[in-house]
Amino acid sequence: MPIPFEKLTNKDILHHQAAYDCFDGAGKSLFPDWDIIGFEKAVLGCGEPCYLQMADEIRKIPNLFGDLDKTMPFLRFREQGQHYGYELFLSPPKFWGSRGAPLWWAYAARQFTYDKLPMDEQFFYDKYKGIAREFGLKMTSNQYIYIERFAAGGMSSGKVGCEFVREGWYDVRRRNRLYQSNIALPQNLYLDKVKERIAWYCEKTEAFDYVLNPKLDNDGFIFAFEDAGLNEHQREIVSQLWGLYTGKPMSRKEVADKHGVSYNSVRQIEICSLRHMLRNKNRDNLIVEE
Repeated sequence: MPIPFEKLTNKDILHHQAAYDCFDGAGKSLFPDWDIIGFEKAVLGCGEPCYLQMADEIRKIPNLFGDLDKTMPFLRFREQGQHYGYELFLSPPKFWGSRGAPLWWAYAARQFTYDKLPMDEQFFYDKYKGIAREFGLKMTSNQYIYIERFAAGGMSSGKVGCEFVREGWYDVRRRNRLYQSNIALPQNLYLDKVKERIAWYCEKTEAFDYVLNPKLDNDGFIFAFEDAGLNEHQREIVSQLWGLYTGKPMSRKEVADKHGVSYNSVRQIEICSLRHMLRNKNRDNLIVEE
């Protein structure tokens, strides 16, 4: 089922241009000192907390998001219906690197709100690169650029790293490819072992108030798995440990012997893989709050 717009988090709203515009319009009608950029900085940085208090009042407005639930439902990954480019940005990249990066990321996401998925990759790249260039960010550079628009307090306030923008492109490109009909996603996955390991990780990790999502299915898992930022070596190891494609999990010793690595290395790769899969928004596919 689509997620109702009224249930979206403040971060989600900042990644969706239509919801962003509705929220901004409502804020202006309620508060003479409302500033949507101030709201962005409060949500994604260290901005003035008064905007969060205003946001709580804005959310009480009936029919705040108009007919968006009907005209542009906020779909879950691979849920039936038309998907749009902003969805590729809802999960954060592997690293931010600076305080300004989350604000640039949300800004970029909004520019893709009406671009249907899957996007032509060249179109996607050119548009993404153009958004970076608006702010002097070069895909081939390793510089940090200060951008006042994204300055929201704290160390490295307003700075966005070109390396972050470049690595972010690889993330969203990979996600876009998951929506392409010519990409063959595995139809037969065996999730018993991975469910066991996710439940184990949730139980062993202190201050982690989550449990295995009882509705975890193949589509939800493969998106989280593909988007976890694992390299091919790591993915092969955990796939064999969990028996994802065979239904026959291998022991750590068997996997270590097969790959010529240590037992401890295999253990660390599995834990690292679980941590990456469960640390960002994709975790909603895998785990739920207790």
